[in-house]
Amino acid sequence: MRKAKKLIALMVVFAMVFSTILPSLSFAQATDVEGTKYEEAVEKLMALDIIKGYEDGTFKPEDTISRAEFATIVTYLIGLQDAAELSKNVDSKFPDVKTNEWYTGFINIASNEGIIKGYPDGTFRPDADVTYAEAITMLVQALGMGAVTDANGTWPSNYLAKASQIGITEDVDGVDGNAKAIRGDVAIMSFNTLTKDKWGAKGYNDNGEITYGSLGKTLLADKYPDYVYDNNGTLEAKVFDNAVITGVANINRELENNQVEIEIEGIAAALKITSTTASTTKAYKSDESGNKIVTTVAEGIDTSNLLGREVEVMFGKNNVIVYIQELDTNTVKGTIDSINAAGYKLEVNDKDYSVSKEARLYINDVEITSDITATEAITTDSTTKLAYLAELNTDLNEPTMNVTLIQNSKGKATSINVSLAGTFTIETTDDTDSDYKFDQFIVEAIRNDSTLVGLDGTRHFKVEDIDEKDNKIIMTKNGKEATGEDIEVGDLVNYSKLPDGNIRSVNVTTETVSGTLEVISQDYTLTVDGEKYKPAMNSMLSTSGELEDAKAMTSDIATLLKDEITMYLDPNGNYLLVMGESEETLEGQYGMIARTPIASDVQYDDDSNPYMKLHIIDENGVKQVYTLRGEAEDEFQQVKAGEIIDVELGSGEDWTDKAITDLTKGTFVQFSTQSSGRDIEVVDLIKLENSTNAPSNVELTDEVLLSKLTINDEDGIVNDDNQSFKDSTGKTYYVNDETIILNQNADKLERLDGWRTLVNNSDADSNMLRGTTPLVIYKNNSRLVKYLVISDDGTGYQQTQDNYGVIMDIYAGENTKEHKVWLIDIYTNGETMTYEIDDIASDISSAVYGEEGDLIRYDLDDGKFVQTGSSDVKIDISAWEDNDNFDSFISDSVNDKDQLVVSEVYGKLVIFNEVDDSAIDPITMADDVTVYDLSGKTPAMSDTNELEGRTIMYFDSDSDASKYEIIIILE
Repeated sequence: MRKAKKLIALMVVFAMVFSTILPSLSFAQATDVEGTKYEEAVEKLMALDIIKGYEDGTFKPEDTISRAEFATIVTYLIGLQDAAELSKNVDSKFPDVKTNEWYTGFINIASNEGIIKGYPDGTFRPDADVTYAEAITMLVQALGMGAVTDANGTWPSNYLAKASQIGITEDVDGVDGNAKAIRGDVAIMSFNTLTKDKWGAKGYNDNGEITYGSLGKTLLADKYPDYVYDNNGTLEAKVFDNAVITGVANINRELENNQVEIEIEGIAAALKITSTTASTTKAYKSDESGNKIVTTVAEGIDTSNLLGREVEVMFGKNNVIVYIQELDTNTVKGTIDSINAAGYKLEVNDKDYSVSKEARLYINDVEITSDITATEAITTDSTTKLAYLAELNTDLNEPTMNVTLIQNSKGKATSINVSLAGTFTIETTDDTDSDYKFDQFIVEAIRNDSTLVGLDGTRHFKVEDIDEKDNKIIMTKNGKEATGEDIEVGDLVNYSKLPDGNIRSVNVTTETVSGTLEVISQDYTLTVDGEKYKPAMNSMLSTSGELEDAKAMTSDIATLLKDEITMYLDPNGNYLLVMGESEETLEGQYGMIARTPIASDVQYDDDSNPYMKLHIIDENGVKQVYTLRGEAEDEFQQVKAGEIIDVELGSGEDWTDKAITDLTKGTFVQFSTQSSGRDIEVVDLIKLENSTNAPSNVELTDEVLLSKLTINDEDGIVNDDNQSFKDSTGKTYYVNDETIILNQNADKLERLDGWRTLVNNSDADSNMLRGTTPLVIYKNNSRLVKYLVISDDGTGYQQTQDNYGVIMDIYAGENTKEHKVWLIDIYTNGETMTYEIDDIASDISSAVYGEEGDLIRYDLDDGKFVQTGSSDVKIDISAWEDNDNFDSFISDSVNDKDQLVVSEVYGKLVIFNEVDDSAIDPITMADDVTVYDLSGKTPAMSDTNELEGRTIMYFDSDSDASKYEIIIILE
């Protein structure tokens, strides 16, 4: 078993054990038994103070052991160590055992108890190595089985046989009675002996002979009563291998440094713990169930890294934990890539891990339990816990989540420990005063009263508050213990507060990264010297190089491109602050106008010169807001009523009016920028011919071209394997991760999230490009696309017939011609599409075969929603949950099946669990299978690799019973 940080047994004053020199009396951790078969026995015997190791931290399990040392161990096993101390000055019956030696008393006691007899010449030979036969004989005698064993055979075979029969030599390989016993095997045999019943005289037989038998009590129960408990009339060792550590002192302020909270089913009753009052001297119940207790741990046991771990524990006197051993588990550490709450899976470091339904979830060491609230209450069901984690991930804009997964022997995660830096709250009840709060900030100033002030001016807490004595605040700086006085201006402080409002922990870091800012991604991920860094929550920016000028992260960071910057990193490696200085002009940039300017965008400086704000999607795909300035010979009037009035110019035309007219949304521009660190100005702005009147190719540079392409409306236009598409001339263009994909619809110009938004469900024939005329900026030599701008005429391409989706809503509205019509929202292919149905005067019930929540089949006629009546599929989703006969809800003759639970998925083959001990025939999925997940409150698209363990229905939509095109996940 892999070891946690190990226990240290209570220090004792008795003579040397398992050593031949007196200085090794003091115990050190037995590091050389970790992970070996000797580990458990050695550690438990150490917990009982029966054996010790060496001062150098070793136990030397492969070394031999002397007869005197083994006589000492046996004396401890039978609980007569105190008597041995009193008899050390008594003359021994063995001539070679001198009075008042460290071993004299132990040999005298063992001899008096009939455990040792010595050699035929009358000597004991205390310094000789003990053999397996001798050691086993002493252990059998210690159990009181000597008389019975002597009467059955000759020595030593009779003792070797008895030891094997009762389990003393269990886990000891190839016992050779004449061989010298090694220390590790001696430990195993000694611990095994402790767990065996003692024997003794039970009475007389008919011949008047004494009979021997079990006394119904183990040696441990008889000699170490503080280490056993009454289990329904049987005394058993207080050893539990189904324990979970649920609270440790370095995290839970309510625990003392030598305390731990532990959960074991029925533990309070087993150990007769009745008190519910906090105590530092004895164990008490920490919850009403009696399954959790708080107790002390023996000196030297380190529990700081055991939160959420499954362990084996051993309790001693006063229910003090004297032994903790982490069970066989596999620990995975990394970063969460994705959360599949419905499928009980987490993706960590690009690998999927299954999660147990009973898994525990900790976020910053706060266990997510039924007391934690989110959109829905958290229950003990791990799907809901993972849903909570997924919701938190969404709410915090997908921050970096470092995680430690603890897996059981079946490979499922039983504990999920998430470390999350940032500003957020874990709600415990509806009362906000009972929430766990987490925050992080850069220290901009420390006030005279020791209050720490962040860059945004927020006052957080006083340094003196975390330096008060006995406040139990965990304070570190760069991983080392620190005090509040160690905090300085410019430090990054990450701290947490308990529900009572008191600070629980303060983590200060000074880690910074400096380098050249090479790329700014759409989500403000920065590439610096080839490495990518994500923004932390509430990240900030200073383009003047001064802390006090920091402000919320904005597009101003574009002025720092190609400059040297410094980033302040939080504990998860995300940047909270970017520092740089920019006074330069950046030339030769190009981008696209993201929003058509309006008259109210025009403002005036103190000299009545006009300037206006421009929204531009730059060459990194980031939407920036720039200032565009100009001068006029005559004064402008102020902006009134949404337009510029009474404009008079001495010569030329009003450049702001021209800008409003010409710089419409979707217009490509070439420009330069300059900045003083506080404001970015656009200069040398040139309008490039856009889609309305552009020739086939407009040169931007010799290497980069702007083209308006025509994409045919036919299959085979897109190649999903290499992320490419063809125009009407047959030329191929390629898309990669750096391609900026924009959707230019009627209301806004928005960036789409990569190739997968163009191609749905890995079906290259269902894509947003076919039948469109996109604008493309690409490299001339390789046709690698930099910009890809599509318009709404191709958005959400679907085939005209046999579409499937879930009705989200049916309502009245207006079409593009402002006519009142019926509209329908359909969830299909991973998104909600809105279609016109019919004129508002028509009967809606005759136009739509289905209602909200139904899965339906429908056609598209010139972009309008069409159904042909009862020949289309309609399934009442809401009725499924309450009815076992789903066939009655299928309105046509397609092949379908009732709900079944998926066992495994092999390629296109779906294997089901047995039903009533009967095997279910597997099915084959079609190549273009669509998976709808209806297990949640809102429909979602899913993948076939998420089917295992899920309850599904499946449909053959084209009457080809050999393959199924639709799979619906019910739960």
